Amino acid sequence: MSQLSTGHVKLLRASLFIGLIVLGMASLVRCVEPFDPPEIASPDEILVIQGTLDAPDGTGRVMLSKIQPITSPASDSLNFRVGGARVEMIVGGSNYVLPETNPGFYEAEIPVTVGQEARLLVEINGRIYESSVVTVRPVPEIDSLTFSADALGVEIEVNTHDPENTTKWYQWTFEETAEYQALFGSDYYWDGEQIFRQPEQQRVCWQTNNSNTIMVYTTDGLTEDVVFRYPIIYLDPNSWKIQYKYSVLVSQYSISEADYIFLKELENNTENIGTLFDPQPGRIFGNIQSVSDPEEYVIGQFSARSVTRDRLFIDQRQLPDYPLPFQNCHVNDLDSISTILLDSIPYPRTLVGSLTTPMGNIWGYSYALPQCMDCRLLREGTNVKPDFWE
Repeated sequence: MSQLSTGHVKLLRASLFIGLIVLGMASLVRCVEPFDPPEIASPDEILVIQGTLDAPDGTGRVMLSKIQPITSPASDSLNFRVGGARVEMIVGGSNYVLPETNPGFYEAEIPVTVGQEARLLVEINGRIYESSVVTVRPVPEIDSLTFSADALGVEIEVNTHDPENTTKWYQWTFEETAEYQALFGSDYYWDGEQIFRQPEQQRVCWQTNNSNTIMVYTTDGLTEDVVFRYPIIYLDPNSWKIQYKYSVLVSQYSISEADYIFLKELENNTENIGTLFDPQPGRIFGNIQSVSDPEEYVIGQFSARSVTRDRLFIDQRQLPDYPLPFQNCHVNDLDSISTILLDSIPYPRTLVGSLTTPMGNIWGYSYALPQCMDCRLLREGTNVKPDFWE
């Protein structure tokens, strides 16, 4: 399955809230009779288009979906994706078709360099949608990733600067990986007839997650194009992610002012709603329009970005003595290896280890709950060590 950009994930997540946006519920609180403007009376018909073209990776991605009503559960998001479209990017005068790699997601490798112009074309059931022409802008390197830790938790920050004073609008995403462990692990398993040694370790696992919030910042209006200690991630002191070792790969993008405005509006409409003092919902306008029907309301933005990356590792020994997450695990011993006793184990497939005499002879085995022996059952992770892990 192809990896999705934060913009793609964000729009899926945001769709639960945009139903509220387009219906203007905030303005209806004191109305006797609800009023649905005719042009937006059917929010589930509003098309959402999010496209990105990243240099120097050379990856073009597009997500197509319809607005998901606020009353619909997030698990229904697949039903609102738009498949079967023809998606095309025009880059440097050449046309590239993006095949549908997953329902509603289109992706292709596209050669692209800084300074090139690009445009997005989408055709859905004969209806044509087109973006404005955008230009790939250069991005400075990340100067450093730093973290601070205290009794309140761990905060990870990014530092960068552009000596040319031309970037001005930044976006960040991240991919985090955390090591975690089952309390006991398992050395043996029982297949119903015989006891075997486990073919692979099951105690240490790694879980990877992608960011799902909008992180943008601008230095426009400042005398220098400098970003100092911009907070990327906050980790609670009780988080299992920092119990052993934690790593984060931060991607930094140079975006346009139009991208920045679109993402800030999206953030205000999806993340900052909840009190009277928060920004009120409103319509979101991007750089994608319907060619077939200029009056059609489309939510979408096509961005051509440059990206640079940096990775940070944090070892538990670098942190204060945070409390360890509780695992309700207990070991139970079997004083015989008979089939009768093995069959009596509530979870007979895995065994913690063997019980041996001083001479090294096995006289029994021990067992525990599956999640106490197999880290893959404790959380959604893998017991295969990542290639980049230190």
